[in-house]
Amino acid sequence: MGAEPVCRCLMVASAPVDREFDQFVKALRRGGCHVSIAAPAPEGPRSRAGDVALRSRSFGPRMVVRLGLVVLAGLPGWRVRDYRAARRAVRRAISDGLTLRNTLRQVVDLVPFLGRPPEVIYFLDIAAAAEHLALFRLNRPVVVGCRLGDLATVTPPGGWPWSVDDRSRVLHEATRVRSESSAMAQRLESLGIDARKVTIVRPAVDVTVFGPTPAPSSASSRPFRLVADVEGWWTTIVEIALAALGRARAAGIDLRLHLRGEGPEVDRIARTVDALELQSWVVIDPPLRGGERAEWLRTGHAYLATVPERGVDRRGLEAMACALPVIVPAGAGVGETITHDVEGLVFDPLDVSSLLGSIALLAGDRHLCRRLGLAARRRVMGDHAPELEAAACVRMVRAAATTVTQVGEAPGSVAVP
Repeated sequence: MGAEPVCRCLMVASAPVDREFDQFVKALRRGGCHVSIAAPAPEGPRSRAGDVALRSRSFGPRMVVRLGLVVLAGLPGWRVRDYRAARRAVRRAISDGLTLRNTLRQVVDLVPFLGRPPEVIYFLDIAAAAEHLALFRLNRPVVVGCRLGDLATVTPPGGWPWSVDDRSRVLHEATRVRSESSAMAQRLESLGIDARKVTIVRPAVDVTVFGPTPAPSSASSRPFRLVADVEGWWTTIVEIALAALGRARAAGIDLRLHLRGEGPEVDRIARTVDALELQSWVVIDPPLRGGERAEWLRTGHAYLATVPERGVDRRGLEAMACALPVIVPAGAGVGETITHDVEGLVFDPLDVSSLLGSIALLAGDRHLCRRLGLAARRRVMGDHAPELEAAACVRMVRAAATTVTQVGEAPGSVAVP
């Protein structure tokens, strides 16, 4: 007879299931969790559907009314107090009107669980929780995963009341919140999240997929290739990198920058590249995942972390697993993954010369670049193994399942409009 599972856990994702996610779920199941997956439809042959189909929620009507109020506020004769009164009235009307519509529309979310609800609901990110608020009505403990990029959409206490959206609410109402670093945990606490329910679980990387090239070349004749990801509005470091690239060209450093990203901000970066006449030095392509991303990373000599105040996220860890040294802007959380001149180089994010110096150092000494890259891979293998992440998640889920609330309170309860 096998051991009883720790608990029945419904894992809700905002993206299709890929190979890395499958490996993570298998590790959780080996740890004793009975996991069911709710995920969107697959986007291609490298992903699959989940075990449960959930419908996403539409935010369209709210956004239309908000934009309408902004337009009205700009009309002649409208005063601030008129706008505020109208905002309150429309907000109540929207809430009353959408409560029934959304409840009926999302009841399909609850049907698979009415007979035997999961003991814990684990949302992999804030977006998944905000899209499926109906699951909070099951009155089960809720775990919400959080990435530092998600925190940009969360309003701190005392912020503009109208801007406090469902993403803020799910963090405050969750039974447990997963943080990927100590710096992120401090950031969550500054946003008013109870520190007692924040659990630090560091992300893992599958080193069987992300690994170094079999026979790396240290020949200095090859142009130094710096690879980086571009995410959303976080473009400051990329703009600094473009300035450093212009100086490197003037100094005679043979350097290439390969960016991966998509969206309007990436289009703006492309226009900047054209304006600076760096087309032959910079390549911008759509993002990749899994094995294709690993192949791309292995074409680089070093990886540039482009999000300030984050340190090194999962994508940076994937680069480290491919034995690439990381050039990272100084900030909170950096020391948890990168030690300067050991696994990579730390630069001043406000100083173009600091970034240029880091790039020039690695470009001029390929043996140093290789030594830092191998140290980076060793750190990932030691501190970010999938087994460690799975074990920490099992402990977190077990703690959420055994959470005792006060009489009359339901764990993870939240008002659902």
